Amino acid sequence: MKRIVLFLVLAACTRPATRIHGWRDDLTELAAQISSHHPGVFAKVKEADWRKAITELDGAIIGLDDAHILVGMERIVAMVGDSHTRLWLPRKQLYPIAFLWFDDGVFVGGAGDPSVIGHRVTAVGNRSIDNALATVGSLVPYENDQNLRNEVPALLSDPVVLEGTDLVLGDTADFTLDDGRVLHLRPGAGVSLQPPKSLPLHLQGPTQLAYWNKYVEDQHLIYFQYNACENDPKVGPFLKFAKDTLEFADTHRVDRFVIDLRNNGGGNSLVIEPLVLGLEQRPSLRGRIFVLIGRTTFSSAVMNATELKDRVGATLVGTPTGGNPNGYGEVKQFELPYSHLKGQYSTKLWTDDHYKGNTVPPDIAVHVTSADWFGGKDPAMDAVLAAPIPDPIPTPTAP
Repeated sequence: MKRIVLFLVLAACTRPATRIHGWRDDLTELAAQISSHHPGVFAKVKEADWRKAITELDGAIIGLDDAHILVGMERIVAMVGDSHTRLWLPRKQLYPIAFLWFDDGVFVGGAGDPSVIGHRVTAVGNRSIDNALATVGSLVPYENDQNLRNEVPALLSDPVVLEGTDLVLGDTADFTLDDGRVLHLRPGAGVSLQPPKSLPLHLQGPTQLAYWNKYVEDQHLIYFQYNACENDPKVGPFLKFAKDTLEFADTHRVDRFVIDLRNNGGGNSLVIEPLVLGLEQRPSLRGRIFVLIGRTTFSSAVMNATELKDRVGATLVGTPTGGNPNGYGEVKQFELPYSHLKGQYSTKLWTDDHYKGNTVPPDIAVHVTSADWFGGKDPAMDAVLAAPIPDPIPTPTAP
């Protein structure tokens, strides 16, 4: 419900007027930052349409509450269609519920009440789940469907988003489940996704680290999870970590070398070079290298996936990437003068001649269902173990 701001002419210089002028200054600055610096700001949206949306929001600010203004600015940024160009909304409070979006629907993945975890969501507020997904999706600057599915679930637990899109009317949000229950939730502390009771390999390690690995002896498999394209001081330099992993491979039987990029949102694409170079120098691993990709594989992690495929013959397994191999990046940040919200815009177009679309497809495609996730199954790893590899090589003898 819009909270209409009514004020008298005599109060034009008081706090409400300052607020209105402040939001208008923010909107002007937001438009100026993006239009002045983004090299392809009008590649996907007509300039006239974008400018019209800005003018309409500017005129409406006088009658809108903060949530509707923020959502309006988010929608204007999303029109650019560049997933690196965005405005970061404040997330001081959240509804105590977390969601996962699978091919078979949106499910509760975390909640204060464990009995609701694993149930499918059928409605949010006063709308069907399909309507809610489309409404919230209009705020996401996505470049492919995987990118959209990766970002929308977090927005469904955001009070600013739900109020600003009129999905929620009042202080309580209603979430309807497939068993008929309606959860009446108020904003507060958010909750994390709860892992399944039976943990698949990729959830068995410290996922808060930028990288970790494990040798699965009975499968002769090295699993290498790479969660961020950066050096992690808690683990040590990536150069040494990669060197130690490769030297381990030199003295152990390795039928499959798995590099998991599914949780990697990017960073510095050059950090992984010691691992790629080391794999290039070990021809015995050719045909045994698998890279797991998915909707959270983004930005520099997409470059890493294609580089591993091109340079060491890695087989890509999973779902298409959320990141675009032919998109904008190399971001610069800015701050709005009134709200002090942070934003960023792209400054460079990246292209990959080997991948013409807006996503990198897997060589072996898999689909993760809600039953897979809540049952602790990982179809991507199952596909890796089922994939043909060269004949086993003799187990190296340690010096």
